[in-house]
Amino acid sequence: MNQVISFFKGKYGFLSNFYPSEILYEGILYHSSEAAYQAAKTDDPNEKIKFTSYSASKSKEEGKPLVKDKKLWYPKSLKIMEDILRIKFSHKSFKQYLLDTRDSILIEGNTWHDNFFGSCICDKCGNVGENHLGKLLMKIRDELRRDESGKNITN
Repeated sequence: MNQVISFFKGKYGFLSNFYPSEILYEGILYHSSEAAYQAAKTDDPNEKIKFTSYSASKSKEEGKPLVKDKKLWYPKSLKIMEDILRIKFSHKSFKQYLLDTRDSILIEGNTWHDNFFGSCICDKCGNVGENHLGKLLMKIRDELRRDESGKNITN
């Protein structure tokens, strides 16, 4: 039976979008995948630049009001998140950390009611989230494992 990594904290904190990592996305360098993701919610280059100086939590706070219609944003957001994760896990150390999770099931467990990218464990939500972040990480991990040539996955 596969191990389940149900929270991206401690030893597995690197899986979190809040974990510090340099992400060069669309020509702009961010300090976390969360900042890059939140900046992608706007088309305004001046707004995007603001996210380069934000912490991950500040990025989340500032990015939240940028989405007016979640039903339109969510399908688009999956591709954006996947692109950003591919950049993050193309870095040698992050790539190895992800591969070291082997066949573990990755679940972005949380208590802040994110049931799209994660699965909230509160009594109200009941831990039934879609876990798209975990699914994307497992997809990228499987691709990295198959990539015997060591090519950069962002190409």
